[in-house]
Amino acid sequence: MDRLKIDVIAVLVVAGMALGLASFKAFAAPSLNEIDRKQKVLERKWELIEEQNKDKAAVSVGKEGFQLKSGDGKFALKLGGLVHADSRFFFDLPQNLGNNSFLLRRVRPIVEATLFDRFSVRIVPDFGGGTAVLQDAYADIRFIPEIKLRGGKFKEPVGLERLQSANSNLFVERGLPTNLVPNRDVGVQLFGDIGGGLVSYAVGAFNGVFDGGSSDGDNNDGKDIAGRVFVQPFLKTGIEPLKGLGVGAAATFGKQKGSASSPNLPGFKTAGQSTFFRYLNVPASGTTGASIVVAAGKVYRITPQLYYSWGPFGFLGEYVRSSQEVDSGGTVDTLTHRAWQTAASFVLTGEKASYKGVKPKNPINPKEGKWGAVEIAARYNELRVDSAAFPVFADPTASANLARGFGGGVNWYLNDNVKFVLDFEHTLFHGGAKTGNRQSENALQTRLQLYF
Repeated sequence: MDRLKIDVIAVLVVAGMALGLASFKAFAAPSLNEIDRKQKVLERKWELIEEQNKDKAAVSVGKEGFQLKSGDGKFALKLGGLVHADSRFFFDLPQNLGNNSFLLRRVRPIVEATLFDRFSVRIVPDFGGGTAVLQDAYADIRFIPEIKLRGGKFKEPVGLERLQSANSNLFVERGLPTNLVPNRDVGVQLFGDIGGGLVSYAVGAFNGVFDGGSSDGDNNDGKDIAGRVFVQPFLKTGIEPLKGLGVGAAATFGKQKGSASSPNLPGFKTAGQSTFFRYLNVPASGTTGASIVVAAGKVYRITPQLYYSWGPFGFLGEYVRSSQEVDSGGTVDTLTHRAWQTAASFVLTGEKASYKGVKPKNPINPKEGKWGAVEIAARYNELRVDSAAFPVFADPTASANLARGFGGGVNWYLNDNVKFVLDFEHTLFHGGAKTGNRQSENALQTRLQLYF
């Protein structure tokens, strides 16, 4: 009997468990299906939201300026600007060739746009000095990183320091070699980077400008061809001391002709922006009966260049040779001027030196004891005027045939957007006075720079 009871109880337990399991399956199955259905609904809703967001623009305001981007990133508008508020003071300059002054050296709103992720536009007017000048106005087509096309007004691909942004220059003013390279010109250029920056190249055709000059148009049929190659051979290697080495060369060739109203010839300036050499012309020199000297044919330039950085140390060097055919009342000659410079810097706060400037690790915040980055710099630069320029094409009592500059300075990077510069430059001259040499120039300059 006991055995029978046990068997009956076992059967009832098994039956109960089977019934419970069946009931669980009956109720659980719909719940799992419901969860699965709701998950798919949520996933679809999320997909719809993402599709809607693709068409929505994203707005950002920060150290990179004001930016407006489409949801897919193919269209963008960026508004930025820069202000260079300078001071310039001279010492021991009895001729009063320079005025002590505060000035707005550069005031530039910057407009950049990207279209279809492949086309871009940059427009930069400048209101520095109280005048309006169009500095940049060009459009780019990016086919691939190795092949890009640019047309409009922009810097010719020549001088190393000229191509460096004014925001990244070590000194308030560029060195003497920049007198001999073109500034901005109107033309078309093919350029690109090969091997992720191992080799950069640019070659273009331009209207042509005189040394140091900029132009929005042309007054003759002559055109210039300019090209540049810059190589960073160790950029992709593990050799840290050599990763920051870059060497290159640039050259221009063309034909330029001037007239009495537009001689198409330069004057050369010091770091203090006083002119120490100019060609003979009646309005400028006041020499009675002097012939106006004009550009009269072939012009070519060549400039080997180098930049190196390793940790906080940076170095820049370039040499420029510029030749131009000139005409003075029927007397024609080819004059060749030469200039070179070496400039070194060291970041005292330990940040990396760079051709593109210093990025402070500790942007200024006095409450937290952070004061940005501090860099010291020194340079030697000189410019030699062709001796054949005197006295037929230039007045030896008013223009020097040699300028040598010794400079030192301090750069304080408060953050990525604000920089303060203090530098002093002593420039010696050979010739350029009625008797002996022109008085040396001693210029103390400062700059408060804001860029975004």
